[in-house]
Amino acid sequence: SVHVQPRVFALLRYLAANPDRAISRDELLTRVWADAKVTDASLSRAIRALRRTLQADPDLREAVETIRGHGYRFGPSVEIVEEAAFESDEGAASPFVSREQAVASLSRAAGSARHGRRRFVLIVGEPGSGKTTFARRALRLTAGDFIVGEGRCIQGFGAETPYLPMLEALVRLARSRGESESSWIRTFLSRSAPSWKPYLPELFPEEPSEPDLPGFQRTQMARQMLDAIESIAEEKPIVLFIEDIHWADRSTLALLDAIARRNGPANLLTICTVRSNELESGGSCQALRSELLRNESAIEIGMTPLSLEGVREYVQRRLEGSDLEQGHTVGRFAEWLHDRTDGHPLFLAQLLEHLLSLDLLRLSGSHGFSADQMEAVGIPSTFGQFLRQWVAGLEEEDRRFLEAASVAGVRFDLRVVQSAAGLEMKAAEASCDRLCSSGWLRFQDYSLWPDGTRGMCLRFVHALFAEALYESIPPGRRARLHLAVARRLEEGAPGSPDAGFRSGELASHYERAGAFEKAVVHRIRAATFAASKQSIAEALQHADEGFRRLGHLEPSDRRRARVDLLMSKGIALATRHGFGDQQVGECFEQARRLAAGSGNTPREVAATWGVSSHRQMRGEIRLARQEGERLLRLARKTGESHYLLFALDLLCNIAYFQGRFRDCIALERDAHDTLVSDLDLSIAARSVEDVQVTARVYAGLSHWHLGDRAAAIEAIDDSLIRARKLGHAYTEAVAEDFAAILYYLLDEVEKQRAHALRGLAVSQEGGVALWGEVASFMRIYSEPPSDAGLALLRSTLEAMGRHGGLGGTFFIGLLADRELAMGNHENARLLCSVGIAAAERTTERNHLPALYLTAARLAESAPVREDCLARAEASARQIDSVALQRRVESVREVLSASADR
Repeated sequence: SVHVQPRVFALLRYLAANPDRAISRDELLTRVWADAKVTDASLSRAIRALRRTLQADPDLREAVETIRGHGYRFGPSVEIVEEAAFESDEGAASPFVSREQAVASLSRAAGSARHGRRRFVLIVGEPGSGKTTFARRALRLTAGDFIVGEGRCIQGFGAETPYLPMLEALVRLARSRGESESSWIRTFLSRSAPSWKPYLPELFPEEPSEPDLPGFQRTQMARQMLDAIESIAEEKPIVLFIEDIHWADRSTLALLDAIARRNGPANLLTICTVRSNELESGGSCQALRSELLRNESAIEIGMTPLSLEGVREYVQRRLEGSDLEQGHTVGRFAEWLHDRTDGHPLFLAQLLEHLLSLDLLRLSGSHGFSADQMEAVGIPSTFGQFLRQWVAGLEEEDRRFLEAASVAGVRFDLRVVQSAAGLEMKAAEASCDRLCSSGWLRFQDYSLWPDGTRGMCLRFVHALFAEALYESIPPGRRARLHLAVARRLEEGAPGSPDAGFRSGELASHYERAGAFEKAVVHRIRAATFAASKQSIAEALQHADEGFRRLGHLEPSDRRRARVDLLMSKGIALATRHGFGDQQVGECFEQARRLAAGSGNTPREVAATWGVSSHRQMRGEIRLARQEGERLLRLARKTGESHYLLFALDLLCNIAYFQGRFRDCIALERDAHDTLVSDLDLSIAARSVEDVQVTARVYAGLSHWHLGDRAAAIEAIDDSLIRARKLGHAYTEAVAEDFAAILYYLLDEVEKQRAHALRGLAVSQEGGVALWGEVASFMRIYSEPPSDAGLALLRSTLEAMGRHGGLGGTFFIGLLADRELAMGNHENARLLCSVGIAAAERTTERNHLPALYLTAARLAESAPVREDCLARAEASARQIDSVALQRRVESVREVLSASADR
């Protein structure tokens, strides 16, 4: 970018708007300088300055021609950015100056977005550099063309509050144009992003206080929101404005990255602001920025300090029309301001307003500008000092309110701050009015409290205000304020839809207050909630923070908290690596020992569920069945109905692998009849999988074994419908993978491939490693045999084995068949031997007959072949698999016919 003086830029715009026409000097002086008293020399200087500027572009070096006797002519044909982009911002508290190039860039991006070419704009600058002011200027320019959704990431707590800025943006998007706009936007959200509804009570007050279904998790929500935004944008172009993404949670950053990477047309302009110093320090934001700038649809706009010319223009416009407007005074004053603020827009604006409020400019203006006089009144040399001086001029109640607000965060609820500051509501409201009028705060929105009443949300005009105020509070008082804020927030958390979101924020407040006992409680809740929506990194971060604080608890409380933290960590790791992971088993085993030793039966039940699931996925089916039956007894003894459901689900799954298909179907029916919706969020077992879906898929495959094709398809279809409705990556991956397996068994290759691809996509997006490998195996197996495919099948089976041994005999059998098809008979025989031995060792006999059938096809002698066929038939009858008995007969006929030939 190139800095151009305002008058020179105005000259360029007028010439460019009249290309290939000779424009007289008089016309230029009249049109560009308007009523200002200037001479021909001023025009000549401006023309020279313009030509120097255009030298940077080879195509524009000869753009401005002198037509002797007629004036000047501009040659090239150029795009003229809308006039509105450069109109003065009359009435604004801080006039907008020296941002012409930036406005032009953003205007072009907006124009592209209006025509279906999605654009992403990253506005970068230091704190107070005018990022938000610039973005708001741009948003005003789009009025009428776009609907705007604005959200802000919150310092300190925002990184622990997933999707907070997106939730705020959705509410404001829906409310941007009144009830008529809100209605159809709510309709689009209901249709395309149903998993967001329970967390948007402002838009969907009819939703229950707790989600009906589990699965509020990062990847599925991101997919749904992308679809919803694009659907809304088809009706009306959207500006999505997210401020301060350096404080964003990982989920929000991932969603923004997905928005930027999304292909295809969309009437969508995404604007984000970020602090340059946060980018320089590395981290997630820097990675996001690097990815964005590789995308041709993204641009970065830097908010640099104002030059001396920019400061002079700012001062002139701010004093325009007053009796203080004197050329020589303004010039010297602008130089002094530039030296004092280094052109920092925030420092400059606030310092000038402060001087005006003290009437110092009027006093100095009457006697000529005096820098000494300005220094003599104690103008602070740093913003922190200046801010403290400004605060000192406020009323006592306003100071108390601001202190409490800075502890609550950049964005805060009036009720929380009123309580923390110890003010009556009427006094707090009066303080709000005064502080909004004086430029400290501004109204943000209304909040909905659990009792059905509405609260008022406000925010600091600049985050820098909140930061400086927070740092100025003595440590003791700061801790007391954190405690007061936490207690008031906690009053609003029970039963509210955002209780899980609040847990991370509450934990931070209690930690800063030194109330570590309460902090650990909320770390556990935050970890569990993050795991329930499969934000695994966040869940593990909360769990680790909780472990670090355990030393502050009493021994009995410490044991209970450790159990819950181990459970939360186990759930998070199981979601990422599968229940067969060794570390997952260690977490649940340790949690169970601690719970049993302390007489904490409900937690012992929960940990037993985890241990049984671990044993099952490790292929230790006998032990898993023992643990499942123990869980069933404990659940019935304690009345833990939700763990009764999980026990039935586990035993249903185990029955399938042991070949007890009728038991599997009966247990699935019992599980369905036991289904309850009031699961304990502190355990959140459903955060890993939905037991209704998992039991149903195993029942579906059991129906296939029993020869009921229609019932098998119906069960799998039910599972797919429910899993997709839940928006839960792990559960959806399970349903898609089992659908791929069923259609393999039904010999419908295209459907097998389609479900495998879908399962692979869901698994990759959700970070679900085990089920991603299953999907990958089934996808590769749907392709014609090849050496490359065979190599991939081998490596995928090896990777699956690292997550546990459950289901291994089935996939070993498939690989043996493929080795046979490729003529690798020795490899196939070895695999059959390994699979048969594993089935006998683990009692996983659901596909043992298929292994014997492959061995029969590999047999080199009739006696061996007959022995394998007999074993296949006997094992198929033993597990009562009608489908495999039919397959035995079919293979027998084929082999007999081959022998006869």
